Amino acid sequence: MATQSESLPGLTSSRESEELARGWRRLTRAATLVAALTSPAVFLWFYDWLEISLGWSLLWTFLAVVAFRGLVDVTFRRFIPWPSLFGTAETHLQEEDVVARRRTWFWRSMFRWAIRIGVVVTALAYSGFWEYLVEFIAAGGWIYLLIFPLFFIGNFLIMFGPLVFMGISQMRAYEPGEADWGVMLEDVRGQEEAKEETRRVVNLWQSGEAFEEAGGKRERGLLLLGAPGTGKTMLSKGIATNFNAPFLSMPGSGFAQTFIGMDVVIVRYLARKAKRLARKWGGQCIVFIDGSTRLASAGPPFRAHRGR
Repeated sequence: MATQSESLPGLTSSRESEELARGWRRLTRAATLVAALTSPAVFLWFYDWLEISLGWSLLWTFLAVVAFRGLVDVTFRRFIPWPSLFGTAETHLQEEDVVARRRTWFWRSMFRWAIRIGVVVTALAYSGFWEYLVEFIAAGGWIYLLIFPLFFIGNFLIMFGPLVFMGISQMRAYEPGEADWGVMLEDVRGQEEAKEETRRVVNLWQSGEAFEEAGGKRERGLLLLGAPGTGKTMLSKGIATNFNAPFLSMPGSGFAQTFIGMDVVIVRYLARKAKRLARKWGGQCIVFIDGSTRLASAGPPFRAHRGR
């Protein structure tokens, strides 16, 4: 069987990914050094030009340096790809990658919310909304705006909340650094062909940007089919350990619900949670559904939708 590099020419190799990770390390250290060297100028601007007290000037300088450091990460991540550390033996690179992804996700969220809040507040200020809101609250109309959503949401939670909660409670999400499965692909014995196909598919996952730029589509998933005890769950844990990506697990029986439509709510929630984790960790998330064949035999609701 062809090796990974022979079967998929032109895609990023493990050695190139490690070099990219080391380059990111040097770049982040240089950005930190630049932020530290420019901090005296920022302090003088706050203390001398704006005439802010010494304590507040130091505080605002620290916040400005930290925000600048986060802005550098967010900006560079849009133009330089994330390193793919699948199968690498250097654990310190994976640990640094986890910290970098968390830091980038945090500052990206902060900047997005700051822009949104600034746009909304500015638009409302120019439209005269605040004066109308003060008059509306003084007249007592805010009570009706508060009561209607509470009754609507309360009725929904009383009727369907326990059912949805029982399904969602079976969902388990693990982020990189939170759980160590201790399983590598090499630990899966007797499945050489399956492991090689898994490596090829994971390489396609990691190179999804290259396929999209060429007009193609990303690989969406991997179906593990086999009898119980053949290593399907162990193989998925090996992928999660090597891939350094969030891992979201859900048993197939967790989608079975009493009322029609509740299973759709759980699927929507699963997709939303997976997309949120993917945005947080560089665009990739592993969703593992254990025993997906149970969906076709769980009951009439699933048998009725089998044709879909």
